[in-house]
Amino acid sequence: MEKPSVVTRAEWRWVIIWIIIALIITSIPYAVGALSSTPDQVFSGFVIAVEDGNLYLAKMNEGAHGAWLFHLPYTSEPHMGTLFHIFYLLLGKLAVLTTWTPIVIFHLARVIGAALFLVVLYRFIAMFVASRAVRRIAFLLIVFSGGLGWLLILIGQPNWLNNLPIDLISPEAFAFLTIYAFPHIALARMLLLLGLMFMWSDQPRPSRRVLAAGVCWSFMGLLVPMDVGVADAVLGAGLVAGALLHRRIDWPQVRRAISVILITAPVPIYSFLVFKLDPILAVWLEQSVLLSPPPPHYVAAFLLMGILAIIGLLRFPHSEVRSPNLIGWLIIIPILIYVPVSFQRRLFEGWQIPLCIFASLGLVYRVLPAWRRSRLVRWLTRRRRYSARGLRHWALAGLIVFSALTYILLWSNHIVFMLLQQPPGFRAGGEIAALDWLNQYATEADVVLSSEYTGNFLPARVEARVFLGHGPETAYSADKRLLVAKFYDAATSDEWRQDFLRQWPITYVFCGPQEKKIGQFDPAAADYLKLEYDQMGYQIYRVVRPNE
Repeated sequence: MEKPSVVTRAEWRWVIIWIIIALIITSIPYAVGALSSTPDQVFSGFVIAVEDGNLYLAKMNEGAHGAWLFHLPYTSEPHMGTLFHIFYLLLGKLAVLTTWTPIVIFHLARVIGAALFLVVLYRFIAMFVASRAVRRIAFLLIVFSGGLGWLLILIGQPNWLNNLPIDLISPEAFAFLTIYAFPHIALARMLLLLGLMFMWSDQPRPSRRVLAAGVCWSFMGLLVPMDVGVADAVLGAGLVAGALLHRRIDWPQVRRAISVILITAPVPIYSFLVFKLDPILAVWLEQSVLLSPPPPHYVAAFLLMGILAIIGLLRFPHSEVRSPNLIGWLIIIPILIYVPVSFQRRLFEGWQIPLCIFASLGLVYRVLPAWRRSRLVRWLTRRRRYSARGLRHWALAGLIVFSALTYILLWSNHIVFMLLQQPPGFRAGGEIAALDWLNQYATEADVVLSSEYTGNFLPARVEARVFLGHGPETAYSADKRLLVAKFYDAATSDEWRQDFLRQWPITYVFCGPQEKKIGQFDPAAADYLKLEYDQMGYQIYRVVRPNE
């Protein structure tokens, strides 16, 4: 059990300043994109993971149009409504109430979610670390440090071992990506830490703490369902590590752990039943493959922090706690990420936090003192312009900057892309106008046929569903890509297209530059398609049924 250390007002002021700095840094590329937006090239609202960002805007659009249960807008097959993504449905309703645009609401949620996560993160660190210096360094390393992804890019190996660097694609693994990308991940991380704080605290009224943890993790499960399993695994690993280190089992804590697992059980049970009962949702799960990369990728991602953490684990100062809970967290996650499930990479939740706490201990109590005693520092301090304290600060700042090189590179690259108005972060003004027209007439019952590029963005602005728009969320997406390619191919017969349109509930056919890249089919010559919109190189056709 852990006893939280006191965090002073001055310390909180320091934390708030750095939270503001982190939020400004992660918001600058979005601001550059918004300022670079023109009527001809419109900023979509995202600079990172744009395709996934469009998914969340589409979910907000569902909520804005009255939905209380989530349906996949990226597939044409009927399926049951679920409680998944209820957070974004509610954000959509908030956009309607405030009359603010969905993207403004999204980024407001991102900033608030990131701020809440970072506040709880610092309080969590203080639960295990008494030293103010160690707390601050741990906080900065968690927020800003990445891996060696920058090095893989510079040496021309961005797809090393057939995988992208983890620190470029995994918000589960790195806090910077968490606060840079999507609000639900930051809020889920915050709730994970709050639940662990309730469970690991030695404050009185344990039954209330168990209930509070259960509530936190139940809401977390509504944001990211698989995080409930991660929380349970971390809790269990902490108990095992404690039993091994102290050579006794903490039975009261075991009973509390069982209680919180039972409280949160409805969330994973519900998820399991939903995917079992609905065949289309089962396909969604089957296609949502996020396997862990080979272990060398994780070594590259956490090499620097791992070395410092090993140093911190090998020798502790008297004032710090060798926490079995944090050690258990360190041990269990590398096991979880290779269990035989399709979402392995999602299970790497928050591992950076205990790693950087131990890394900070090693840095403050071993590495920096060794640096201060080094010949270079002794030689430099003989000159008036240098002091041992100043050189220590420079060394620490240099280490943090070095650890953040991946994100310095990524951030700079995103700003350049925004200035150059690069797709998919920017969409053509003609496309926006066409989709806004379609939104006036289409309903949830309509299905639009388009390229996957158009289909990914369309549900973010139009209430209709799309035939093809996203690999995992479009059921049977691999087969549908072939069907779309054949439909837009000029060599395909009209008989095949008419048969295709009879088999699928498609009501509109979208034609723009992206569709013309697929094939040169001219819908104007087809009597089964009626032109409804034709502006700025974009056409929208309504499918004419035989009985119309």
